[in-house]
Amino acid sequence: MTDNSLEVYPYKSNNEQFITGLPSGELQQSQAVSQLKTLLKIHEQEYEDSPPMQRRTSTSRPLKTGEEKSVAINDLVPIIQDQSQYIQHLEAEVKFCKEELSSMKHRVQLVVLENEELHVHISRMAQTGLREQTVLDSSMDSMTANRKHQNDIAYQSPLSSTNVLEEQKWQKELERLQCLHQAKIETLESQIKYLRKDLADSQKNCEELQNKLKKQETSFTGSQNSVDEGGLCVKCANVSVYKISIERLTRERDELVDALLSLKKSQILWQQRELKPYNQVKHAVEMTEEANLKKTKALVNCEQLRREIERKNAQFEKEVNIQFEKMSAEKQEIREEAKKKK
Repeated sequence: MTDNSLEVYPYKSNNEQFITGLPSGELQQSQAVSQLKTLLKIHEQEYEDSPPMQRRTSTSRPLKTGEEKSVAINDLVPIIQDQSQYIQHLEAEVKFCKEELSSMKHRVQLVVLENEELHVHISRMAQTGLREQTVLDSSMDSMTANRKHQNDIAYQSPLSSTNVLEEQKWQKELERLQCLHQAKIETLESQIKYLRKDLADSQKNCEELQNKLKKQETSFTGSQNSVDEGGLCVKCANVSVYKISIERLTRERDELVDALLSLKKSQILWQQRELKPYNQVKHAVEMTEEANLKKTKALVNCEQLRREIERKNAQFEKEVNIQFEKMSAEKQEIREEAKKKK
C-alpha cells in the first residue's frame, strides 16, 4: 500500500449560511474538524496495516508523502478554528448593527409621528386663535354700531374722538399681528414639508443600503456555490473562502455603522429643527393671546367711558330741565307781580 492511498474526501463549504441565517457557524467548524480527524485516523490505520519493509522505506523517504500531509493538516486545524471564531465575532457585530439599524428606523418613525401631531396641534391652535379674533371683531363691530345709533352726541365730544382713534390703532395692531401670525404659519408648514422630504430621502437611502446588502449576500452565495467542490485541499483548506467572507463581513459592518451614524446625526438635526419652529409658534400664540387680552381691556374701557358719558349727559339734561323749571317759575312770579302792580 503506497502513500497515494491517502484519499481526499469531498467537502462543500457552508459559508453562505452565516450570511443568510447565521445559525451554522459551530456546525461548520465541527464538520471540518471531524473530517480532518477521520483523515488522520485513516492514515494511521493504513500505516499500521502496511508491512515493515514498506514502513522503513516510507520513513526513509523525505517529507513529501503522508507525513508531510498530516503535518500540514495538523497546522491547518488551529488556523481554521481561529478563522471560525473571527467569523463568529463578525457575525455577532453584523447582527448588532442590523438591530441598531432597525431600532433607529423605529425611532425615525416615532419622530415623524410626533412631527405630524405637532403640525396638527399647531393648526388647531392657529384656527382657534383666528376664530377668537373673528368673534372679538364681530362683537366690537356690533358695539360700535350700537354706539353710533344710541349716542351721536357722545361721539362729538373730544373724549369720544380719542377713543375712536385708540380703537382704530388697536384694530391696525391686531391686523398686523394676524398677518405676522399667518406668515409664521406658512413658514412652519414649509419647514415641515422640507423635513418630510428629508425623512423620505433618508428612508430611501436605508432601502438602498438594504438592497445593496441583499445583492452582496446573493453574490457571495453564488461565489460560494462556484467554489471548487473537489474536496478539502490540504494546502488551501478554504482559507481563501474564509478571507473573502471576512472581508465582505467587515465591509458590510463598516457600511452599517456609517449608516447608523448618519441616521443618528439626521435625527439630532431633525429634533433641533423641530424645536425652533415650535418655539416660534409658541411665541406667536403668546403674542396673539396678549394682543387679544389688550383688545378686550380696551373694549371694556371704551364701554365704561360710554356709560360714563351717558350718565353725564343724563345728569346734564336733568340739570337743564331743573334750570328751565326754575326760570319758568321765576317768569310766572314776575308776571304775577306785574299784574298786581297794574
